Amino acid sequence: MKQDDARTNHAKQDGMKNSTAQDDVRQNSPKQDGAKQDGMRQNCTERGGAKQGAVKQNSTKPNNTKQSGTKREIVAAALELFSVQGYEATSIAQIAAAVGIRKASLYSHFESKQEILDTLVQEILEQYEQRSIFARADWDDPAFADARRDITPDTVLQAILGHLRYILHDPQLSRARRMLTIEQFRNPQLAALQTKQNYTDVLNYCTGLMRFLMEQGTLMRGDAEIMAAQFCLPISAWIALCDREPEREDEAMTLMERHIRQFFRLYQGQEAVL
Repeated sequence: MKQDDARTNHAKQDGMKNSTAQDDVRQNSPKQDGAKQDGMRQNCTERGGAKQGAVKQNSTKPNNTKQSGTKREIVAAALELFSVQGYEATSIAQIAAAVGIRKASLYSHFESKQEILDTLVQEILEQYEQRSIFARADWDDPAFADARRDITPDTVLQAILGHLRYILHDPQLSRARRMLTIEQFRNPQLAALQTKQNYTDVLNYCTGLMRFLMEQGTLMRGDAEIMAAQFCLPISAWIALCDREPEREDEAMTLMERHIRQFFRLYQGQEAVL
């Protein structure tokens, strides 16, 4: 993989970061569930310091910036390959070839393919926790809830649609989602990550949102968890459709918007009119 491609992907991610913050209903970040984060990270080894000591030292001072850039390219190339053909089917030689380096050179940055995967999973977790509205939401936090007292069905619609565009267009997130889809039946760690990011956190966010809107009188009273499932699970199906058939994104986005508008019409209280 060329360095320009890797830089382009990072530039796109940085650009999406600012817009995503605006797409959330408000920008306060709640405290994270430390136990969940620690559980997801327990299989990810931290070998960076040991690896630097193993690198052969030249008589001249090493170019640390170039080395770190190559390491990022290796991780990006691995993600692209894993998202297409899976972890087991991808060899170290293929990753090295995608970056444009020798296999021996790759081993000066990572000891094994597993270490590359561990680093990749760590990056996915960090990006998710920093940018996902589902990971950052805590409806039980008074400060988080108070900042959303003026929420309306229309602001919910715009926030959800904006976040959906982000997760569909961000290259790293799209590839990570495809990798998790492939590996969820082979790797218990990645299966747990898939469940957390694409089911548990999404359903929890939407359940909290339903309760909040019912307390406001925006939605009629009902089973918040079932209402949340009715709200978010069809959207998950449309995201999966876009991953399989990107050319159908416009169709899927239109259906998602119609779905959200009809949901609020069906469950509306006195104030829920779109």
